[in-house]
Amino acid sequence: SLTTPPCSETVEWFVMAAPSTISPSQYTYFQEIFPNPSNYRPVMPLSGRTLLKSATVLGKGEACLEGADLCGEGLECSNGVCAADGCVYGYEDGKNPYGEECAECLAPAAWGSCADWSECDGLYQSPIDID
Repeated sequence: SLTTPPCSETVEWFVMAAPSTISPSQYTYFQEIFPNPSNYRPVMPLSGRTLLKSATVLGKGEACLEGADLCGEGLECSNGVCAADGCVYGYEDGKNPYGEECAECLAPAAWGSCADWSECDGLYQSPIDID
């Protein structure tokens, strides 16, 4: 339910199987739009409500939310898309697309080494069709 009046039971909560990380700038922005205290009520008992676990399984290339653990077998959520385990892209080795440290992030020259990104291999790709 909502954490402020009228406390209506109209909210669907999504609890992630694993914690999702955010950048320091995302945290700062969140604090700006939802200043503390942003949860005004204590944890409430279930009171007969049902707690469900999603059976949704996302496939390769589908949009995902990191930490929600919804990507199928052999896939993980990488930069918002279900991709083969271990494939995380960046624009520089060791940094994610936001410039933050990311030991497993691959620079463009290595993108084609991931099974799901074989189309990234080669010298003739362009972000637009320039026929």
